[in-house]
Amino acid sequence: MQFLLNYAKEVGIEDYKVFSYADNQPILLLTWKGTDPSLKSILLNGHYDVVPADPTKWEYDPWAGTRTPNGNIYGRGAQDMKSVLMQYLEAVGRLMQAVKAGKLSAPKRTIHISILPDEETGGMFGAGPFVKSETFKGLNVGVTLDEGLASPTDSYSIFYGERAAWFVKIKAEGPTGHGSRFIPRAAIEKLSSVLQKAHAFRAEQEAKLNECDSHSCNHSHIKLGDVVTLNVTALRSYVPGPDNFDGFAVNCIPTEAIAAMDVRIPPHIPLKDMEDLLKQWTSEEGLSYSFYYKTPEHIISNTNQDDPWWSTIQSVFEGLAIPIKTEIFSASPDARYYRSAGVPCYGFTPIRRTPILLHDVNEFVNERELLEGVSVYQQLIYQLANNCKAKL
Repeated sequence: MQFLLNYAKEVGIEDYKVFSYADNQPILLLTWKGTDPSLKSILLNGHYDVVPADPTKWEYDPWAGTRTPNGNIYGRGAQDMKSVLMQYLEAVGRLMQAVKAGKLSAPKRTIHISILPDEETGGMFGAGPFVKSETFKGLNVGVTLDEGLASPTDSYSIFYGERAAWFVKIKAEGPTGHGSRFIPRAAIEKLSSVLQKAHAFRAEQEAKLNECDSHSCNHSHIKLGDVVTLNVTALRSYVPGPDNFDGFAVNCIPTEAIAAMDVRIPPHIPLKDMEDLLKQWTSEEGLSYSFYYKTPEHIISNTNQDDPWWSTIQSVFEGLAIPIKTEIFSASPDARYYRSAGVPCYGFTPIRRTPILLHDVNEFVNERELLEGVSVYQQLIYQLANNCKAKL
């Protein structure tokens, strides 16, 4: 946090606030006041936490920030999302220098940068409480930019929504008995029948995506964010037993079996339809489902031509002659919290011609693409901050 604050000061951002909603989870809020503070502000959102990395699987130390002769910079979080945080700071700093030198007029709208913890583990101590706070309300935010994904092509991807995340618990109950006998409709057998149906559905969704990776597909625009993914991430069922059997009573039929599923649902599929499937799969006696976590509704940001924020974003890329693709984010970034608070949010990582490596081994960005992204952000941030189409 001190590094980020020092860097912000180095580029010229002096207005800041540090606060938290949990111990060791600080939030840094930076502000560049516009000439008309009554206008809705621009918020650049990002997170500083990263996922773990196993150094033995990496070509370079994931915690060293190694730069190779071809300009690749390797490190955990290089794409997700330390690079974007640096691009925010550098772009705003350059704009401030240009205003100070008289090369640009000061932006009308106030620009905020929120640097948060806990995105990788759900946002309960970061974006979640932040968007509900009086601090956030006082920012008067009109539009938010958040992380996207690197792009392997010459175009940029901009994400206007994400799939609904459901963490589902499937519970099966049945009779017990001795492991030497045929026990009808035992809990594990019932759970297995649900998992067979779930995996058949999963295979259908995967086939839709894979078909569109081939030349024969008429819907080649379909991406991962356009299909449902379903993965069984945990299984539990046993009767406690001796340590030499790993704690299992292998000759006893358990009365309960539980599976956990991570389900992601794209906005074009009604959530009711997905829940109806869960009801069908668990309609047999002794089966039930519940939710560890459930996104209650689909919320997407506007990509219509008449939307003042989106039309500004489009015009910037038209002026740069850089193609963009609109997509649904396959995972659940902090953007969902801002959309749920009624603030349009667009996920954008200005790193192109780079493989998508977030959470992967040998995660890297190339300095050429990184610096190009700074220039792109300069124009995008400045145009959004001077957007006169949005009257609020």
